[in-house]
Amino acid sequence: MVGEAIQQIFDKAGLDSGQLQTVYTNPDQLDRILSNPLVGGVAFTGSTNSGVRIAEAAGRNIKKSVMELGGNDPLIVLEDADIEQAAKDAVRGRCANSGQVCFSPKRFILVGRTY
Repeated sequence: MVGEAIQQIFDKAGLDSGQLQTVYTNPDQLDRILSNPLVGGVAFTGSTNSGVRIAEAAGRNIKKSVMELGGNDPLIVLEDADIEQAAKDAVRGRCANSGQVCFSPKRFILVGRTY
């Protein structure tokens, strides 16, 4: 998992024990974890539904939060677009970071064209 890999990198870099902890939990434990004064914030990568619950718990407990929530917004190419440039940009966007970018286009909609 990405969280575990980041944890290992920070540990190898000499980060003080406890400064960063990867936690696997269920929604019922969120408030208890985030209400702890030793917890300074939360970072989450995952589904929108889980992100909403975590953001709500962070807000209730006045904790900093960073959310990287999945999405599937399309890349829309309008009929007046430069199709060659749009194709180049689409490939670049999809392949950025080997496709491991939350806004990496996965669906393409071409308006008013037939190919």
